[in-house]
Amino acid sequence: MALIKQSPNVSDISDMPEKFRYIQLFLQAVVDVVNGRLTLAENHLMPSVNVTFSEADTNKTVSHGLGRAPRGFIVVGLTASMIIYDGSISATAQNITLKSSAAGTAKLLFV
Repeated sequence: MALIKQSPNVSDISDMPEKFRYIQLFLQAVVDVVNGRLTLAENHLMPSVNVTFSEADTNKTVSHGLGRAPRGFIVVGLTASMIIYDGSISATAQNITLKSSAAGTAKLLFV
């Protein structure tokens, strides 16, 4: 359970002891999630994209799907010994430009 399933809406509860009990259950769910149950997949918008670089040190523009300029990327897989780094074109809300030190495919998470 990495997501808080309970609604924080207590406006429909008129009985004060019941309202306090509900708030206590909600806060316990928050504590349970925050103290060690946060997961990348369920708690972060991090689209995964496979990017194929046909040659080294050449700009490759990639659609990342975030809807905002990414703060960066995490490499989670490579098909070759290569380093992925920022290209010479600034990232936008739709695309990011990357370069690679060698030809190959990289699996990236955008953040």
